Formats: sequence, C-alpha cells, structure tokens
Amino acid sequence: MNIKNKFLGLSICVLAAIFSILFVNLHSISNLNKLTEARTLVGSLKSNQLILRKYEKDFFSRKNLSYKQEFITTFQKMEKQLSHLNKILVEFDVSLEDTKNFNKTMIDYKKLFLQIVELDTIKGLTPKTGLYGSLRNSVHKVQDYAKKSGNYKLLSSVYELRKEEKDFMLRLDEKYITRFKTKIDKLISTVTNEEMKSDLLSYKKDFLALTSSEVNKGLDEQKGLLNELRQTIHATEKSIKELENRLEEKIKKQNSETKIISIALTSFVVVFMIVVLFLIGKNIVGNLQKFEKGLLTFFKYINREVSSVEPLSIKGKDEFAQMATVINENI
Repeated sequence: MNIKNKFLGLSICVLAAIFSILFVNLHSISNLNKLTEARTLVGSLKSNQLILRKYEKDFFSRKNLSYKQEFITTFQKMEKQLSHLNKILVEFDVSLEDTKNFNKTMIDYKKLFLQIVELDTIKGLTPKTGLYGSLRNSVHKVQDYAKKSGNYKLLSSVYELRKEEKDFMLRLDEKYITRFKTKIDKLISTVTNEEMKSDLLSYKKDFLALTSSEVNKGLDEQKGLLNELRQTIHATEKSIKELENRLEEKIKKQNSETKIISIALTSFVVVFMIVVLFLIGKNIVGNLQKFEKGLLTFFKYINREVSSVEPLSIKGKDEFAQMATVINENI
C-alpha cells in the first residue's frame, strides 16, 4: 500500500472513530432526554394530583357538579401521562411496580370521590333538592300542623326535634340521631291524628335517611368514606414519591454509565490512533532509512568508492519500494 493510501486509510479510521464517539454521545443524550421527559411526567402527575385534591375540596365546599367533571377530565389526562411514562420506563428496564401502585391508588381515589359525590347528590346539593328537600318538606308539614292545631305542647315537641336535627347538622355527632329517634318515637306514640302521625313518620324517615348518608360519608375525616379517601391520598403521595426516587436513581446511573462509556470509547480511540500512527510512522521511517542507505551505497558505487553494491531490500508497494525497484534494475 502506498503512503497516500496509508494516510487515506488513517483518515477514514479517524473519521470512523469521531462518528463512533458522536453516535454514542447522541445516543446517550437521547436516553437522558427521555429520562428527563419521564421526570417531567412524574412532576406533572404530582401537579395534577394536587389539582384533583383542589377539585375535591371545591366540590365539598361548594357542592357544584362542575368540579366533578373537572376532576374526571384531569384524571383522564393523568391516565395518558401514566401510560406514556410506563412506555419510557419499560424502554429503560425500570420496574413498573411504583406506577402500578400509583395507578391502583388513583383509581381507588377516583372511585371513593365519585361515591361521595353520589352520596352528596342524593342528600341534595342545595337545601331544596334531594334528601334535604324531602326533609324540608316533611318538617314544614309537621310544623304547619302543630301551629294550626294550637297545641303548644305538640309545637314544643316539634321544635325540640328541630333542635336535635339542627344540632346534628352542625356538629355531626351520632348522639343527636339517638336523641331524635327517642323523641320522635315518643311523640308519634302520643299523636292520635293520622295525618300528623303520617307526617311525623315521613319526617323521621327523611331525617334517618339523611343521617345514614352522612354516616356512610363520614362524620369526620377519621370515619367512613372520608377516612378511606384520606388514606388513599396518602398512599398516592407515597407511591409517587417512591417513583420519583427510583427515576432519580436511574438518571444518576445513566449519567454515570454515559461518562464511563464516553471515557472508555475515547481512550480506546486515542490508543488505537496512537498505535496506528506509530506503525505507519515506523514503516515509513524504516523504509526511508533503508532507501537512504541503499541510495548512498549506490552513489558510492557509481563514484567507484566501493567495488560492489547490493540491491535495496525494501518490500511493499509504497513509493519507497517502487523507487528501490527502479534503482535495483539500474544496478
């Protein structure tokens, strides 16, 4: 191989090495970008989780069904984000245990929230709808009859029932349910008018239906569906935190692997190029020295400084070997 081709081959090797390093770096950057995207998705999931809690609390305080729809829309958005996140995690062989736990708890959270919304809808989102409206109508009938009857003892008993009713609504304590039942049962047993008795029975039925709904929902955050809802929220916060930590570990590991591969590949390329340059240089310098020595001997022979000359022993197909062949032919 002539010198030109040797350097051409060397140039090709250099370009191949540069492109190899570039490819590895681009691949590493692509992987880091995907992992960064995964981290962004986790951040979005955390943000949307807080938005769900906002809609939850807005519904509880304002009793507006528009917050239910906003909740569902945000939840559907989170499902798409979680699906995309899972694809990235699978690509990098990251366990899906945390995302599965998060998805399960989020589904439970949605289910519990919608159950509470359904209970509140049945109870009535305004004083005139649902069980509230039915209770309101029943108690007005009872009060109107008591007032028209002129029986102040009956009216006083009705007001006592209203007091127990209001105390329960205000304090959400089951003892007021027991008091209400005791007083209304006693009142029903003493009333002789069938219309009044029927109204009292309706009043009792509506109040107990309303209180039963409240008990199922939870009289405080440590009871009923509200307690389950709080526990589910804590579980989602824990699972998303674990997912975040696992992803950060993967990103650190990927960064470390990228550095190691980049350093190893660069070192290999540098060593390889040094070896190739050394071999090419050694070959060129060796042939040059042989050619120089043979050429000087040839001129000494021409100048009759020596009586004989040996042919130049340069093997190969480079320029030095070609010139040596020409000189050997002249010898």
